[in-house]
Amino acid sequence: NYSAVSSAPGADTITGQFRAHAWSIAPVGTLPLDDKWTLYGKAGLTWVSADLGASSSTGATAPSAKSDSRTGLLIGAGATYDFTQSVYGKLSWDRYSRVGNAATGSGNENLFSLGVGFRF
Repeated sequence: NYSAVSSAPGADTITGQFRAHAWSIAPVGTLPLDDKWTLYGKAGLTWVSADLGASSSTGATAPSAKSDSRTGLLIGAGATYDFTQSVYGKLSWDRYSRVGNAATGSGNENLFSLGVGFRF
């Protein structure tokens, strides 16, 4: 979510929302360090959709909605720690390239996550 103040063509407050969604496919390579710790890395392709919406509080600024979809690269790395045979912790980093365009805002996105997983 974002909010901005505009002075031209008239005083206005612009609010909106930016959303990005991705589908990815990437092979994962693992490197066990011992009984508990494993490092991993991945590289692959991603399809990213970016949407930007805006609205005006006074109508002085024309509201707009922009979107972009494209294919880019995905790289990632992380580590897992096995608490038990069934429960593990995971720390990861993923980098998505080519998210958005000039109309939606563009750049590379980094995703950091910390979680717990269960094996069945």
